[in-house]
Amino acid sequence: MTVSRTTDVSTTATSAAQASAAPLSAARSRLWKAGELARQTGLTRQSLHQYVLLGLLEPLDTTKGGQRLFGPDSVDRVKLIRDLVGNGYTLRDIRDTFFSKPKAAR
Repeated sequence: MTVSRTTDVSTTATSAAQASAAPLSAARSRLWKAGELARQTGLTRQSLHQYVLLGLLEPLDTTKGGQRLFGPDSVDRVKLIRDLVGNGYTLRDIRDTFFSKPKAAR
């Protein structure tokens, strides 16, 4: 009987851990529209669009209507860019110094 109780407790603990991890996983896998990301970061949609055009930010996907969708890492990236601009870097400096993609070897 004790073994059965231990198994039940173990199963219950596992279920509770999975249930508490589910909201975190859902939040981490959430995609943000440009307006939502702008509100979250305190920028305008136009600023985010500029970041995309300069290669500082890349949408993960787009909707059927053409709206850009950004991942949860985009919030941290936008905040980093904002901090760097606040420290005197231009957007082009930031792109060239911090976010440039390595050139392919010939």
